Amino acid sequence: MLRPTGAVAAATLFFFLNLNPHHGRTLKEHAHDFDFVGLFLIMVGVVLLLIGFNQSETSCTLFTRLHHTLVLIGILTY
Repeated sequence: MLRPTGAVAAATLFFFLNLNPHHGRTLKEHAHDFDFVGLFLIMVGVVLLLIGFNQSETSCTLFTRLHHTLVLIGILTY
C-alpha cells in the first residue's frame, strides 16, 4: 500500500517541483568552512561519555569516575 503512494508522490515532485538552480561549491570551499575542531571536540566528548558509563558499570566508585568524566566532557565541549 505504501509503495504506490510513495511512487506517486515521488513522480509528482519530480515533474512539478520547480527549484531555482544554484551554483555548487567545490570541495575545497566546503572544507574551508567546516569546523574540524568542533567535530573533534564533540567526538572526544562522546567517547569520554561512553568510557565513563562503561567504567561506572564495572567499578564500585560509580559516582566519582562518572562525575570526573562528565566534568571533563563539559570542559572540553564548552
